[in-house]
Amino acid sequence: LDGALHCYQQALALSPQHGAIHCNLGCLWQQQGKRTEAVAAYQRAIEYQPDLWTAYQNLVGLYLHEGDLVSALDLVRSALNHHPQAAPLHLLLGDIYRQRGDLTLALNAYREAIRCDDRCVSAYQNLGGTLMMVNNTTGAKICFKKALDIQPGIAGIYRNLGEIYEAEGDYLKAQECFLYTLSLDPDQLDALIKLEHLRLTLCDWEQYESRMTQMLNRLETADSTPIV
Repeated sequence: LDGALHCYQQALALSPQHGAIHCNLGCLWQQQGKRTEAVAAYQRAIEYQPDLWTAYQNLVGLYLHEGDLVSALDLVRSALNHHPQAAPLHLLLGDIYRQRGDLTLALNAYREAIRCDDRCVSAYQNLGGTLMMVNNTTGAKICFKKALDIQPGIAGIYRNLGEIYEAEGDYLKAQECFLYTLSLDPDQLDALIKLEHLRLTLCDWEQYESRMTQMLNRLETADSTPIV
């Protein structure tokens, strides 16, 4: 990290108004727990490069991690005044509203992100997830399938589809989705747990003992993994 810090500072000495460098420096400060320096770096990145959406995302993410929803909301609203057609900002706005529990406003923000960019995969994915929260599974499936049309192979979407199919009683499709989720991302422990629960529902006792042992070992390993 010290070497990275030295390189970024050298880069800024050569190009002091380079937004991406300030953004990267903010990430470095954030990794080191230097909150004040990180916020200042992200703010400079936005000042010098107003369309650097990563800087907005990182700064909003920092605020949300701290539970400072007011600052996060103020930042995105201010940015939207200058960039009303920026899909990434509407996506961030939706995430903030969802974290606040304002699901109707979150849905509207995600739909606006899609209106601005109809290939914004994250907007379809988050819209689908929020629709699941309000029990609109039909709309959620449409959103998830649209996201997969644009970008196939998103493990989390197949996990969500599995949950919907299971709730609808289509256990075989649900099992297929959970299995495919794990083939894409074996670390999706939530999908593994849901899969094993579904197998019990289906009275699938094949290799039951070894499956349970494997799942418990995976859970113990996950619980003992240090949080970085």
